[in-house]
Amino acid sequence: ATYTPIHRDGYCAFYEDCGKNPEVTGSLLPARVPCLYNGPAKRVTSSMHLQLLQQVCPMLAGLGGETRACCSHRQLKMLEKSLVMSKPLLSRCPSCVDNFVNLYCQNTCSPNQSVHINVTRAFRANISGSLVDAVLEYQCYYSSRFAKGSYNSCRNVRIPSTGGYAISPMCGKYGATLCNAERWLRFQGDSSNGLAPLDIQFVLVPPTDNGSAPGPGPGGGIVPYDGVFHRQCPDDHEKNKAPKVTYTRPSTQQRLSWVFQSWGTAVARHPVPVLLASCVAVAVLSCGLVFVKLTTDPVELWSAPDSQARSEKAFHDAQFGPFFRTNQIIVTVGPDGHPGYTYNSVFFGPTAFSGLFSKELLLQLLDLQTRLQSISVWSETARRNITLKDICYAPLNPDSPRPTDCAVNSLLQYFQNNRSLIDAVANQTMAGVTGTVDWRDHFLYCIK
Repeated sequence: ATYTPIHRDGYCAFYEDCGKNPEVTGSLLPARVPCLYNGPAKRVTSSMHLQLLQQVCPMLAGLGGETRACCSHRQLKMLEKSLVMSKPLLSRCPSCVDNFVNLYCQNTCSPNQSVHINVTRAFRANISGSLVDAVLEYQCYYSSRFAKGSYNSCRNVRIPSTGGYAISPMCGKYGATLCNAERWLRFQGDSSNGLAPLDIQFVLVPPTDNGSAPGPGPGGGIVPYDGVFHRQCPDDHEKNKAPKVTYTRPSTQQRLSWVFQSWGTAVARHPVPVLLASCVAVAVLSCGLVFVKLTTDPVELWSAPDSQARSEKAFHDAQFGPFFRTNQIIVTVGPDGHPGYTYNSVFFGPTAFSGLFSKELLLQLLDLQTRLQSISVWSETARRNITLKDICYAPLNPDSPRPTDCAVNSLLQYFQNNRSLIDAVANQTMAGVTGTVDWRDHFLYCIK
């Protein structure tokens, strides 16, 4: 079925905001869908609308004459919020950022939107008492050249904080290793990924036989988008390639060979004098070790005596006592404990877990942590019970800390030290497959 009978330049497939998608729940951003509109592209008359279009989609803002677009000011605001979440991952490569932004701008705001967009599902939305057709799903036709070029510009971009590829979280369960242009776009258009407001079916059209032009679309006026893309940024490995090796001339090699051969022969013929001379030289050069003073205090090693940090530490120690001390508890599984296992995650596929990662042990660890935080000891000096909050490091509430304000770093922080979050279970659909997600999926999502 199609809701876009007209496919030609200057026409839209949808326009304006039509409320929330009734099929999407639990997304990171409000899943708002556009209204069905297969008419001429709208003129951008408002200065605020034009300024935002130039800021979010500069490639669509006309340099002269009137500017037309298939997105309203409200749609541009939502597009801007969505792009803000992805841009930081790709910021090390401006070419990749521009290509990524161009993908969404062409789909959402291009005045020729209907040429490569075909709406396939819609529903009746109630907007201020009026029933309006709203889009639930559409097809997006790209030339494979454009899709692969945009993907290749981003696939080698790395995240400095982790060293991993930025494309990994943007390709779902395939990660960076198994990702390609088709899987990358498929994940972008999956409404179950937490970001896409509706389902987008990307259709990549291969080029003609000689590869000079994109292949034809399915007919009816649909033409695959085959725009310009920026070339990929160099990979970090390419930046650090080893320099070319410079070879010496044969005459230089012969001289060096003769020198070292003569030196080796002389040492072999007179071993005792050579050893004695070596020992004397080592002893003379080692006399300075008598005056060496070893410094093992890390404060002395890493800060100058007259530095600001040293003076502030001295003042702190004089007024409040020495700095806080970290205490650790190491948890292990005994020889008869839980064996390792493989968990088949709906989002991330099969993942190997250690025997430590079992719900039973997590709940036992939570009980142990709760008991430790509740310990109290009678103090004869203070004439009252001293609890953890009286001696712990609580940077967020140092004046009147509660037991929950103490800085405790543990695996349970991924679940806010809350038993109900560990017990939580939900049904989730990913790429057409429905399964159950629990605490393990939550943990994998956090660390990835």
